[in-house]
Amino acid sequence: MIAEGTVIARYKKNALVKNIKAEEISCVFKNRDINPLVGDQVRYLEENNTFIITDIAPRISEFSRINKKGEKEIIAVNITQLAIVISVRPKPDWFLLDKYLSSSQINQFKTVIVFNKIDLGKPGKEILDLYRNIGYKVINTSAVNNDTENLLTELSNETSVLIGQSGVGKSSLINKLTNIKKQLIGDLSKKTNTGKHTTTSSRLFSLNNNGSIIDSPGVRNYAPYFNNTNEILSGFIEFRNFEENCRFINCTHLSEPDCSIKKAVANKKIDKRRYENFKKLFNQIDSIKNKF
Repeated sequence: MIAEGTVIARYKKNALVKNIKAEEISCVFKNRDINPLVGDQVRYLEENNTFIITDIAPRISEFSRINKKGEKEIIAVNITQLAIVISVRPKPDWFLLDKYLSSSQINQFKTVIVFNKIDLGKPGKEILDLYRNIGYKVINTSAVNNDTENLLTELSNETSVLIGQSGVGKSSLINKLTNIKKQLIGDLSKKTNTGKHTTTSSRLFSLNNNGSIIDSPGVRNYAPYFNNTNEILSGFIEFRNFEENCRFINCTHLSEPDCSIKKAVANKKIDKRRYENFKKLFNQIDSIKNKF
């Protein structure tokens, strides 16, 4: 008999599927063309005491990155929101944050910036206000102080990827949100003050508010996948009010004269650090793609 479920974890040769009865079933794949990922809706059947995934339903969205070969690598599917976690320890990587935000924009995901570990302190109000003024929601949380209700509200009725630097407390937040302690919790590396990787593969958890969260491994070198470098501009939403006034229609906003984006930066209408991160991302993607 055919059954249906959601892939909540993926391993090399099998996947863990949660069905409508909340049973977690380990399944293999019917053939090599079946490549389910966390978040996939699948159909499976039982043959000779083995559960086999036979079909994958069409996906509504994909969260991906570009790999070292310049190819698209999908991290999770069927998501509706990115919840990007930062904290004072490890020191926030604002370039990484802007890369996540650009990915969220081009995929049209809802977005929330989660500033965790507020028990250890907060970054300057000015930089958080920058993101708020651009249009992003920023909330504060602390797993230590059980201050997670505002995050739980944002996750309601959404399928969210919880992502960020290693060590920012994603696993601790999931433990609080789900009331289970399946996630390992790692300390910061004392030598570098960067996070130790505690999540080694993506995993989907259900919440009691009709939401679900996918915990993705911390990545230090994440870069979004773009079909071309022209898409990068779409990831920086505050640039949209200026790009149409450039002298050249195909302006890359890097070195061309009479660029309205650069003028806006000079006039402090666009944050200089955000513009520098745009250039860094453009050069990073261009460098990876030109290798192949």
